[in-house]
Amino acid sequence: MTPQVPHHPAPARRGRIGRPDLPQQYDDGGLVDVNHLPTHILTSESGLHPDTAELIIRQRTEFGGPSTPDELIVHTGLAPAKIEMIRDRLIFQPLDARPPLPTSARAHGFGTTLQGLLSVEGNPVVSRTDNGRAVRLDVALLREQFQI
Repeated sequence: MTPQVPHHPAPARRGRIGRPDLPQQYDDGGLVDVNHLPTHILTSESGLHPDTAELIIRQRTEFGGPSTPDELIVHTGLAPAKIEMIRDRLIFQPLDARPPLPTSARAHGFGTTLQGLLSVEGNPVVSRTDNGRAVRLDVALLREQFQI
């Protein structure tokens, strides 16, 4: 069974539970904090292949840290058998709150996503205007392209 550290994250963080990369005052039984360890420590302490550890790091950086082994499997696409071998040693300390993206970054990401979804076969259904700060939807082209 996975240790339920998230119920008391502050004392676990102060005790450096699952953090073999930091000096510890006592043995935590070899627990591994998936959400905070650097790649090389995650690899050495969990026995996971370095490419697998890199994938975990990329996913937690981009989407936030998982809170259970099952979330880890879903978010990374790893085979459950890889995680099952070490499931009882994994903990998932919550990540620190991230500052919100600036409005311009959110708008840019939204515009890019919208362009990717609607501009099929190179048809510019969505374009950016006002130096990328706004998007323009070509309704006529949208209707033609999607036959609506």
